[in-house]
Amino acid sequence: FVTIRFMAKDGAVSMVSAGHELAVEQFKLPVEKAVKRIASSSMERPVLQATGDSLVVTGKDFSVVFDRKRGAMESYTVDGRQLLKRGPELDLWRAYTDNDKRPLERGTLNDVWRDAAAGGNVLKVTTENLPGAVRLSILSELPTVGSACKLVYTVYGNGEVVVDEGLSIMALEWQRGPHRIGTEMIVDGRLKNMKWFGRGPAPTYIDRNFERIGLFGGTVDEQWIDYSRPQENGNKTGVRWMTLTDENGDGLLISAGNGPLSVGAKHYSKATMEASKYSFEMERSADIFLNVDYKQFGVGGNNSWGRIALPQYQLTETQPRYSYRIRPLKAGASADELLAASVEAIPVSYDDLMAVSVPAPEEPQNTGEKK
Repeated sequence: FVTIRFMAKDGAVSMVSAGHELAVEQFKLPVEKAVKRIASSSMERPVLQATGDSLVVTGKDFSVVFDRKRGAMESYTVDGRQLLKRGPELDLWRAYTDNDKRPLERGTLNDVWRDAAAGGNVLKVTTENLPGAVRLSILSELPTVGSACKLVYTVYGNGEVVVDEGLSIMALEWQRGPHRIGTEMIVDGRLKNMKWFGRGPAPTYIDRNFERIGLFGGTVDEQWIDYSRPQENGNKTGVRWMTLTDENGDGLLISAGNGPLSVGAKHYSKATMEASKYSFEMERSADIFLNVDYKQFGVGGNNSWGRIALPQYQLTETQPRYSYRIRPLKAGASADELLAASVEAIPVSYDDLMAVSVPAPEEPQNTGEKK
C-alpha cells in the first residue's frame, strides 16, 4: 500500500499545530508477495484417538482436543502450554450497542440470533485421515432461525489448524439476519500483546471503515473502548493476519484464508457486557475472548433514534463461506516467515450442508428485548 498524508505546517492552519494530519489517502499497489505452499503430504500425519467423549489429535509438540458430543474444539496445546482454552465455535451475536437497543424494541432488529448457535443440534460429526492431516467436520442445524452450519477443523502435521465455516441461512424478513458471522474462542490471558495487519489503529466496522491499512499493535486492554455503557467495541476490519503473544514473544498467529477478516479481542464476555450498566460492574476475565469473523453487522446510527445499518452493511448473504488458519508462533520467529511458507490447504466440500433441510421457525410474538 502507498499512503499519502497531508500534514499541517507551522502556522498554516488556525488553531492546528504543526505536524497534525489534515487528510490521508491510501492506494493498494498491484504487487503480491510469493508464498511457498508446502504440500501436506510431506508431513507426518497427526494421530487421532478417541477417549470417552473426546477426540484427541496429537502431533510433534502439540495436541488438539475436540468434544464429539457437542462437536466443538475444546483446547489447543503447544509445547505443553494450553494456548486456546476453548477453540473456535460458531458465533452469530455481538453484545448490544446503544444503536441496537431501540431497533430491537421496534423489531427492526431481532434477538433470535443471540442463542441460535448455542441452541443448535449436531447432526453429524465426521473424522477423516488426509495426507499429512486429520479433519473433523461438524454439521449442525440451527432450528430457532431455520438455518444450518458446517464447521471444519483441519489439523496439519506441523500444528497448523485451518478453520472453515459455511452457513445456509434462511432469509426470513422478520429475522433481519445475524449480528455477526464468525467464531469465538478463549485464549490464554498471558497472550495479551496484540498485533494486526489491517485497518487501524482505531476501531473499525463495515460501515466505519475510516482507518488506513497498516501494521498496528498494543495490548488487548488497550483495544477496549470504555463507553459510558458497556457494549460491543474495539473491532478491526480488513485484517490479513494477527498475533497474540506473551512477554517472551510466544503465542499464536491467525491468518486469513479466502479474504480479510474482522477481529476483536477483549477480557470481557458478551454476557458480562450485556448484564452490566456500567464498566465498574463488569468482571474482567483473566483470559481473552477472541472473535475471528467473516463479517459483523454494521453499527448503524445514521440518526439518533433507531436507524439500523444501511442495507449494504447488513448480513444478508444466505450462503456465506470463510476460512482462516491458526498456528503457533514461537519467540524469535516472525509472522512474515510463517506466512511465506504455509501449508497448502486441502479443499472443503459443503455439499452436505446444502442438503440439510430445516423447517422455517415461527415468528416470535414479541420480537426484540426492551433494553
